Amino acid sequence: MTFFFQDDFSHPEIKKSAGGSIKIYPEMEGTGSVQVSTATANIYRSSTSITSPTVTITDFIAHNQTGSYLQVTVPAAQEYDEDYRVEWEATLADGSLFYRTTPFSVVYQPWGESTVSADDLMAISTISGTLETIGQEQNDKTVAQVASQFGAHAHAMLDDWIRNRSLEDGRVRAGAILDRSRLHKIEAKLAVALAWGHVMTGDTDNDHATMLHDRWMNDAQNSFQALGNLRFDSSDDGAPDGTATSLGRSVIMKRVRG
Repeated sequence: MTFFFQDDFSHPEIKKSAGGSIKIYPEMEGTGSVQVSTATANIYRSSTSITSPTVTITDFIAHNQTGSYLQVTVPAAQEYDEDYRVEWEATLADGSLFYRTTPFSVVYQPWGESTVSADDLMAISTISGTLETIGQEQNDKTVAQVASQFGAHAHAMLDDWIRNRSLEDGRVRAGAILDRSRLHKIEAKLAVALAWGHVMTGDTDNDHATMLHDRWMNDAQNSFQALGNLRFDSSDDGAPDGTATSLGRSVIMKRVRG
């Protein structure tokens, strides 16, 4: 039997001219993590093949499950772009085939993985008991693990917001300079909203969960809008540029250093 999985909800980013690594955790619906016997990968930019890196397979035990994660090293790239991808193919321990495509970007400033913690969520809301209940439903995950799970989903959602905002500014995310401190706070609000959304999905008559989901989602969206326009470094000199409109034409303004 062959299994095909959609992309992870994360969108990895590699720093321009520095390279980096990309990791995935193969899972099978209904059973969770799976062990991998062999694996190959190919890296593409659009339709152009860049390299076929060696795949490192590492076994692990977590949440009462045994599985493997796969990792490849992405070589330093020359161009900012959001159209890179890793195509994975693996043979599982039971002989089944596993496929996945992981899109990634080469960017000016990688955002990295989510750093939202249970402490972040509990600092802004009284959600500890809800996280504990969700954890009990998910193979006895800890509050910290559940918070990290919703943080990862929030991170991906916020990443989509940033990419859409970049398009509104006539740019691409690859050259954007991120205000990580403010984005981290928005990510925590989103994670709280997603946790209440999880409760709401399991109990559609739970008006309290619906109210809290909507409240936190609106709060996160308002905070994101308050960020204003993104800054970009289109010339790769470490200084953000801005755009002003004068006499019907676009004028690039550069920050003066020193």
